[in-house]
Amino acid sequence: MKTPLKKVYHRAMFVDPDGNVSALCFRTPRAIDLKKALWTNRDEAVTCPSCKAAINDAKEADAIAPKEAAALDALEKGRK
Repeated sequence: MKTPLKKVYHRAMFVDPDGNVSALCFRTPRAIDLKKALWTNRDEAVTCPSCKAAINDAKEADAIAPKEAAALDALEKGRK
């Protein structure tokens, strides 16, 4: 008896009116093939390497954004 392959968990990004879910790592939105992979909306449950990388990039950008905003505010105040 074959052991079943583990399915990859993608991070859900878009849902179409028919209920099909597209993954964060897909370049163009399309339905995830549920025979090969599954989806989740919890970042800690994602197993897809591409989705994990996109999540980490977004978290890093969110962490940097307030610092950049503060720097831009300081520059604007200096110009006045």
